Amino acid sequence: PPPPALPPPKQQGREARMTTIEFKFPVEGPGGTFRQLTLRRPRAKDLAAMTRALKEQGDVQAMIAYVASNAELPLSVVENMDAEDFKAVSEAAEDFLPQA
Repeated sequence: PPPPALPPPKQQGREARMTTIEFKFPVEGPGGTFRQLTLRRPRAKDLAAMTRALKEQGDVQAMIAYVASNAELPLSVVENMDAEDFKAVSEAAEDFLPQA
């Protein structure tokens, strides 16, 4: 059998930033009702998910993919967020993205 999965490595250096966004309109999804999500400083895998979606599907889907990857939520939960909640989450997510 394969070895057990290791937890993700802890970010070193600057203190890892996180922010939690409470939903005005909870989302039903796998495992129950989602009332909030927590975003953290992005990892390369989050940026890769965003880049893939941007090339294949456009800006909105790229942000959906980034948020789902970063918050470690099922894609369907982010896709079914109310537009007002998605706007707040997108704005918070943009604060974490590297500046070009």
